[in-house]
Amino acid sequence: MDNETLHLFIDDDFRHIEDFNVDYDYPDSDNDEMNEVRISIETDTEKIAYMEALLLHGDKIDDFVMYADGISQDAFDAMCELKENGYFEPLELSEDTLDEFFASDDIVYLRYLAVWEDYRGKGFGGWLLKNLPRILSRNYGIRPRLIVTSIAPQTITWGENTPSFQPQDENEPSYEAMYNQMEQLFLKCGYKRLGHTNHYVAKQP
Repeated sequence: MDNETLHLFIDDDFRHIEDFNVDYDYPDSDNDEMNEVRISIETDTEKIAYMEALLLHGDKIDDFVMYADGISQDAFDAMCELKENGYFEPLELSEDTLDEFFASDDIVYLRYLAVWEDYRGKGFGGWLLKNLPRILSRNYGIRPRLIVTSIAPQTITWGENTPSFQPQDENEPSYEAMYNQMEQLFLKCGYKRLGHTNHYVAKQP
């Protein structure tokens, strides 16, 4: 590993749109969906660390929670916990929209963070967590106020492209150890637990 060359790759759902300019088109994009950003660290031959984040902006999520998938539900639950823990001004919670939460704030929902087992304990996960705000600032022109995530151990299948994730059963012997390991990493990188939930948040300066 000491002689390996490492590469940082960044991709997202909007980047390949024709004539897309991050300085002008992204903040005012007419697309009302979330933008999924995928960040990976790779050697010359394989992907060794991976992060997936959702950029959530008020003008892009009119019907966000109406999407029939687990992503929106997880993110919505995290937003509710942020509200309950005083990260927003008191607002009436709507059951079918997140607009009110994003009227003035840029918030990132960190969906996945994974490091290939042979490379764990070498600082790659911590580097991605600590540098996510800088990566978003340099590549997307945004400075998120809050980054929120849910700790949920996953079984990871590493392929040639994007890794696949399958939630682990809480009764599996490795579940608690993996949860504690992930929690320690997030706490070390400045995240705080939201109440007694599995949601954690980092407030950016």
